[in-house]
Amino acid sequence: MDIFVAIFVFIIPVLVAAIYSQFVYGMSLSDNLIKWQVGKVIAIILVLILLLLMFMGSDEYTSDLLFLLPGSYISLIIYSKPCAELFFGENSDFKKVGLLEDAGFIVGFICLLHLLSETIIYNEI
Repeated sequence: MDIFVAIFVFIIPVLVAAIYSQFVYGMSLSDNLIKWQVGKVIAIILVLILLLLMFMGSDEYTSDLLFLLPGSYISLIIYSKPCAELFFGENSDFKKVGLLEDAGFIVGFICLLHLLSETIIYNEI
């Protein structure tokens, strides 16, 4: 496993979400961090811990594409409004009641916690 490829694969979804958020919504990173600031900072810390555990527990047979999951989850958490629209779709029930951004944040956080607990359990740390 090449560390640079793994980091690049991790960053791809975050860059796509940042570009989509900037061009479609006109929202920068600081605009996206306004709602749920503490939760998003906690999620960033958890992703860093997760990446550290994934690098420590990986061997030469570990796929680099495994690092796409934490990147997708952190982009769903940080850029919850644009990514939730991509994830749930334009005509979802969440958008009709105004909870699209909330659903994106919650789904991303739950998936991140699941991946972190799964990594801790299977790496026997």
